[in-house]
Amino acid sequence: MVGKYKNNRKNNISFIKQWVKRYSSSSQDFYDDYHIDEIDDSLSKNKELWWDASVHIYNDFTSYIEELNFELGVMLCISISNFYTKTNLPLKWDNSILEGVNTPPSLYIYNKNNADIILWLKQCILLEREYIKGTKVYYYEIKDVDDCYKTIFITQK
Repeated sequence: MVGKYKNNRKNNISFIKQWVKRYSSSSQDFYDDYHIDEIDDSLSKNKELWWDASVHIYNDFTSYIEELNFELGVMLCISISNFYTKTNLPLKWDNSILEGVNTPPSLYIYNKNNADIILWLKQCILLEREYIKGTKVYYYEIKDVDDCYKTIFITQK
């Protein structure tokens, strides 16, 4: 695919219907994730499309879940470049935030009352940014001996 990611909402909704169906009869705490290249395999080699594609897919998923009044949360997880820190993240994002990153963004669905997700987000830093309208943005970093892994989590408000 060359150029701009063309959002295929029909395929995205088909994917999420099957995904949500697995958990529809479950009352337990759960969470599950897929990287965007597992949702749309054309994205595996098109890193320059990852940001736009992940935003489109996230919006499709949240809209679908809201339309059906499911008690599910959707979270977009994005590994970001080591160049950025919580204090120098740009105000507007584009694909450059992913420069040097080899892992495509992923989408999580989860039971909104999932204690593990709630605890995880409490360990993150809530940022005063809204990269996608109507969302909360969390920042998390974990330092390793040789590296520092930085992740942004975007959730519904």
